[in-house]
Amino acid sequence: MAANDTAARNFKDALQQFRKDHAAAPAKVKADAVARVKNQIASGKLATHLPDGAHLAIERARAAVGPDGTTLAIPIQGGGLLSASGLTVQIGKDGALRSGESQFKPTGPNSGVWTAWMDGVLTQHVSASGDGASSPATGPVPKATSGGQVLQAGFTSGGHVQQAGFWDDLKKCIDDDSIPGWVMGILGAPCAAMGPACAAAVSLYYGNEVLTCLGM
Repeated sequence: MAANDTAARNFKDALQQFRKDHAAAPAKVKADAVARVKNQIASGKLATHLPDGAHLAIERARAAVGPDGTTLAIPIQGGGLLSASGLTVQIGKDGALRSGESQFKPTGPNSGVWTAWMDGVLTQHVSASGDGASSPATGPVPKATSGGQVLQAGFTSGGHVQQAGFWDDLKKCIDDDSIPGWVMGILGAPCAAMGPACAAAVSLYYGNEVLTCLGM
């Protein structure tokens, strides 16, 4: 329990730091980031792994600017994935591009599989349940999707938590905001270890609900 609380606290700290250091990107900065990402995908330099029926929902993309550059979060919709799924791209002030892709697919009422890639390299493929338990997933990993397929598939233009049982309270707080318990269980451990990119994705996808529940 103590280890889980520590992971939860570290993740909360990373999320708070991201929100402190970043602000919503101006329209032109966001448009430039979208264009850059679109070009990278089209050229095959930025890999995605969309399952059948899924697409990048650029109309719901959110962008933030901070000390290290611009962070663009693009939800992945369809394909049986939960709304926590998405592609997060960090464009540094030096022009360097880093990407993180996460897919959350339910396998039962309170269980599912999380698959994640950093810079196109698979880093997570685990099964998880609502109690936070996780194990290596046995199902297939989505294959890389070609740039043409991605573009054709749809890429077009609070409460206060102080107790040690941080994640239990957070799960309860946002239970009605489409973040299942098994997803929160995963975010409290491996996602915490992934650091700013993971916190950025959660902050941008679930900003209002999560901020309220974290007492920010």
